[in-house]
Amino acid sequence: MTDSFNWLPGNKARCFAANSGNRWVRSFRLSVFFLGWASTAQAVIPASERAVLTSLYASTHGGSWTDKTNWNGPVGTECTWAGVSCNAAQSHVTGISLNMNNLVGTLPSLGGLTALEFFWVDGNKLTGSIPSLSGLTALLSFSAYLNQLTGSIPSLSGLTALQGLIVSNTGNSASATVTVTSGIP
Repeated sequence: MTDSFNWLPGNKARCFAANSGNRWVRSFRLSVFFLGWASTAQAVIPASERAVLTSLYASTHGGSWTDKTNWNGPVGTECTWAGVSCNAAQSHVTGISLNMNNLVGTLPSLGGLTALEFFWVDGNKLTGSIPSLSGLTALLSFSAYLNQLTGSIPSLSGLTALQGLIVSNTGNSASATVTVTSGIP
């Protein structure tokens, strides 16, 4: 008896089994396998990382965001939230990209996102100061231009991976500040 698997093109890969024996039994087994596999492919990020994400949502009026898909969903869904990227194992948040998404308010502490590599919130209505970036040793890029941020740029000491920091204060500031860094010690 020979089995062959044929993949059908589309938005999601679909598979069907064809053989000279009982097609229904094999299709059922494959369905159970894929359903079991899909149900276990959920994020298991630390509670401290989820707390930062929910704080970001709350402090920037997440209910009014342009795209808030899946935000504040059940534990284990964080890597499916709009603008959130995770590592391959879905065990840590590695990026936040919420550009031009109608974020209004202040940025919370990001310190709980220890694996964060990029944080992009350009073109929103953020106010207040940039939170401390200390402890974010994996951070490669921070971009928050076209907001109404005030205050000084926090210490970049210890951010050895940082390649770019772009900040523009366009609120009541007389001038914009754009700082691009490379090889921060």
